[in-house]
Amino acid sequence: MTANIGAILGGTCAGYVSEMLGRRLIVILSCVLGGALLFPYTHVSNNGIFAAVFFEQLCVQGALGIVPIHLVELAPADYRVFVVGFSYQLGILISSPVDSIEAKIGEHFPLSGPSTTGAKRYDYGQVMAIFIGAAYLYTIITTALGPERKGGDLKRDADEVDIDDEVDEIAL
Repeated sequence: MTANIGAILGGTCAGYVSEMLGRRLIVILSCVLGGALLFPYTHVSNNGIFAAVFFEQLCVQGALGIVPIHLVELAPADYRVFVVGFSYQLGILISSPVDSIEAKIGEHFPLSGPSTTGAKRYDYGQVMAIFIGAAYLYTIITTALGPERKGGDLKRDADEVDIDDEVDEIAL
């Protein structure tokens, strides 16, 4: 619940601030702050985890919640929905094997000390930090290298055919 509240506030606040300061700047700042919070997010085991989870999810949604509108502003009018939808689906495709990869890599980070059940224990927090850090870094690089069109006109160009004209032609 704490993570979800952080994510809702992060997406809302970052989206609002990005209207004033720019999408790229807020995405990059959210990624940098989220990266700085990775250690407490993945390694704290006391009640401090609630604050770490809240602020990490605030940063995650602060960065990734802005990406769809940023893509809409960058895409040509005829391809806006396709670009955002295809990007989302491509991201799901690429990230689908991550849990299996994390589990395999986690075996290289054993925890010391016996477990209560005698089973081997692994430091998955370390692996999560590596993967989240890589995602932040990738997002920072691609966002920094890309253009900014904040506040761009999202209407179709005036010289394009109006949808009502197209419907009238079909009806004939």
